[in-house]
Amino acid sequence: MRRRVALAVIAILSVVLLFDLTASGALARIAGPDSTQYGWAMHEFALREAPRMTSPRVLMVRPGTRLKLIDSAGGEVLDPGASSPSKWYLVKPADGGEAGWVYSGWIRR
Repeated sequence: MRRRVALAVIAILSVVLLFDLTASGALARIAGPDSTQYGWAMHEFALREAPRMTSPRVLMVRPGTRLKLIDSAGGEVLDPGASSPSKWYLVKPADGGEAGWVYSGWIRR
């Protein structure tokens, strides 16, 4: 009986670990050379030519749009209370379109 319980606990923990590795993207980074990371737009916003709000707009992004993360950089501080207030991402919509900069707080990774 104890052996069955122990095996069941191990099986459950294995599934939880596998789910966590998959959800975080760690499994994809370990499994293959393509370490592409993605994020999702939390609300509507404009991609910008440079990492600041006064930069010209490149493209409007709708909530839920999947975005390929290309690069990151410091930039204009929008939320001084955030853990990394000046981080911006260079992104490109996963289904195609122009690349542009977006404030990191507007993307869910």
